[in-house]
Amino acid sequence: MEKLNRLLNNKEIQKYYVLADNKYYHVEHNINHALRVMDNCKNLASKLNLAPTDKENICIAALLHDTGASNIGKDGHAERSYEIAKRYTDDERILTAIRDHSSGYDSDYGYILTLADKLDICKQRVTDLGKTIPGVRQLIHLISVNLDIVNGSLIIKFITDGKLNLQELNDYYFIKKIFNSIKNFAKHFHLGYKVYLDGDEWIY
Repeated sequence: MEKLNRLLNNKEIQKYYVLADNKYYHVEHNINHALRVMDNCKNLASKLNLAPTDKENICIAALLHDTGASNIGKDGHAERSYEIAKRYTDDERILTAIRDHSSGYDSDYGYILTLADKLDICKQRVTDLGKTIPGVRQLIHLISVNLDIVNGSLIIKFITDGKLNLQELNDYYFIKKIFNSIKNFAKHFHLGYKVYLDGDEWIY
């Protein structure tokens, strides 16, 4: 993980995430978000038994994926992140996963990064503004998201504080994106999948 550790300590990358810590976002796009996505990527790569080099590359993609979410806004941030990432890597698999993490898939890296990113939706990611927005405000009741791959199935367990308004959350457009990324990931890696909310299967 030498390359990853070097990038984790890179001051320029850290500065990009200071710019991305925008109070006008509903959810964080700062370094804390990037590190949580990186942890999700590492977990998924391990469960899939990917090679150490692939695991490091996917973590690098996670670290760099929101560097373009600056104070000028979120629109176009994946493309900006892609351009920034080219300063730190020439690996096309990493770069393509970053460019496409908001809207598409291209490779194992892309499927893993997209799912890892979408699953960072717990309460710690919600900004003060997000707490006032219908749908988004329900995320403050999500305590944790646990993911595993067991017996050929992707298992995702959402744990809440018991105060969640599920109807409002299901009406939030981002939930459709989450379930699409789950289904696409499972299909790509030839897995079944189950999603649970406080122990009950969450059918969306």
